[in-house]
Amino acid sequence: KQPLGAFQTLTVGVSFNDGTFELGPEVAHEKLVKKIELAASIAAGILPALLAFFIMHKRWRDFGNDPKGRGVIIPEYEPPKGFNVLTSNVLLEQKLSTKAFSAAIIELAVGGYLIIREISNKKKLRPDTIDYELEIAKNPTGLSSELAEAINAVIGGETIGTKVTISKITSSASERSAIYKKITKLSSDMAEKLSQAGYFVKNPQKVRNGYIGWSVGALVLGGFIAFLFPPLGVGLLIAGVIIGLFAWIMPARTEAGVAAHDALLGLKDYIKLA
Repeated sequence: KQPLGAFQTLTVGVSFNDGTFELGPEVAHEKLVKKIELAASIAAGILPALLAFFIMHKRWRDFGNDPKGRGVIIPEYEPPKGFNVLTSNVLLEQKLSTKAFSAAIIELAVGGYLIIREISNKKKLRPDTIDYELEIAKNPTGLSSELAEAINAVIGGETIGTKVTISKITSSASERSAIYKKITKLSSDMAEKLSQAGYFVKNPQKVRNGYIGWSVGALVLGGFIAFLFPPLGVGLLIAGVIIGLFAWIMPARTEAGVAAHDALLGLKDYIKLA
């Protein structure tokens, strides 16, 4: 053995028998607190989502589920009485789509209310372009209010001889915005009209928008709480998404609405086959 010099180190190993030291109650309490905090975090993240799902599922079964139809879709050769392409679209999808609006323009042309002309624009040193002109050919007085409004939305009037080109509509942001607003209003008006006619229990757009409002509220609250207590914030965010998804299936049709819905599906099948 030699004496230790300056800046040299010494390691000492000491062993103890089992049971020499025991954990105090403070350590056990700290472990219990951590377990409780973990369980609370998991519950805060899961419970809001589960609660939202069960509540929305029950409300869907009680208020949003359509009555049972005939169960078999039979091919139909014409739409139900009083239905056109626009009202049929709203009954099927609970809103008006731009495809249905475009189809309405074709339906109006077939009925002789509009004339659609193809215009070829000759270009020097560039490929020719094709444009289309819409002209009112017949007074829309005898049309349903929604089809007359469709003419007004696109052409901006109902006077025979009034014209508009598709390029004028597509090249102008203000024109597109104006038509979009008119389509949105028309969609809302038709949803209310079908509801009052007994095809929906309540206005489908109002029902959907009400639940979407709750969904947005849960998302905003969840985003705020996520900064204070992340697990609960995430749970509320998931709950908001669940409410938003259920919002699209909550509008309910009446028995008359289901019958018209099935008839339109039969017409759709026939069109596909034909």
